[in-house]
Amino acid sequence: MKTLPELKSELAELITGAKNNTLTSAQVARLDTIKDDIEAAQQKQDISDGDALLAQFKAAGNPTAPGAQPVVPTLSLTTEDAQGLFKAAQSRTSFQVRAKSGAVGYKTATSAIAPPSNFGGIVSKNHEPVRILNYLTVAQMDGPSIDFLTHATTTGAATTVARGGLKPEVTYDWTPSTLTARKIAVQTGIPDEVIADFAQFLSYLSTDLQRLIIDTENAQVLNGDGTGENLKGILNTSGLLTRAKGTDTALDAVEQAIADLRTGPAYIEPDALVIHPTTWSSIRRSKDSQGRYLIGADPTSAEANSLWGLPVLATTSIAAGTALLGNLKEGVQGYVRQGLTVDVSSSGDDFIHNITRVRAEERIAVGVNRPAALVKITGL
Repeated sequence: MKTLPELKSELAELITGAKNNTLTSAQVARLDTIKDDIEAAQQKQDISDGDALLAQFKAAGNPTAPGAQPVVPTLSLTTEDAQGLFKAAQSRTSFQVRAKSGAVGYKTATSAIAPPSNFGGIVSKNHEPVRILNYLTVAQMDGPSIDFLTHATTTGAATTVARGGLKPEVTYDWTPSTLTARKIAVQTGIPDEVIADFAQFLSYLSTDLQRLIIDTENAQVLNGDGTGENLKGILNTSGLLTRAKGTDTALDAVEQAIADLRTGPAYIEPDALVIHPTTWSSIRRSKDSQGRYLIGADPTSAEANSLWGLPVLATTSIAAGTALLGNLKEGVQGYVRQGLTVDVSSSGDDFIHNITRVRAEERIAVGVNRPAALVKITGL
């Protein structure tokens, strides 16, 4: 099949022949088919132009198991999404890519965005690899807010009852509240020359903006104070169990916190330990009187990233010396009103300054429905 330039050249010759009334019968017949050939060649060229960008957005898959969190979260895009994003930046038009409905919408790229030489030595800002929201139960929000119930305590219990006897009453202490989706957003402007000269830079930048969103998201999910536009973070929710390390070892404090959860009032098994990397490092370096490591005698084994059988989520979004232990799936509910969205546009003052603006944002809410399923450990 001819290339697109060759087909366009052929079409120009046919048009000239038609004007001069010199076309043969075969050339007249060719006029009926060349349009389809040009459209097919154009589509092939568009796919080729978008491949460099698409390669950066293609996902390796959503993380499924705690402890296996990928490094670079990004959107999962179709071929049309990637091509549209790239063309919009080049043609100075607006375009939006957003996470698909019903999914949190975070996929991963397992390799670097592009070789450093493509960016003239640009070194990206590093980000936290762990995304707390991936370990929560997450649902889609149908509106800007949602009614939410927190189960604090249960008074009373079932018992044996004589024939005709009065059945015991159980009273549930429910705290109603309204969770409002909060927006986390960031934007930046890129000179058009950068987009023109470095074809993969837009992909790199889009991914980096999303990671900036997730960095703030982690901090909000764990530590948000609930004021203004802040989320009410897990650690600032009333009713969580607490345990201070005191004179215990850090290993003992965590193990006793596991027992706290298992013996009530939630009677629940924890599924993760969220801890600061330096605190986790100190625990991993615990040694006996003979200088032997107590955790993971083989530092290369999988157990080096677990404690008492629990996956460890090490993140700088939690304060050093503090840990959150609990069943995140059953104790915390996440909601997504708008998944991670990337917009590219150029207008107004940006247009006359040759600036293309890239914006990333999301709208989420988080609520703790079973505070007793979580324990905050301090003094580690």
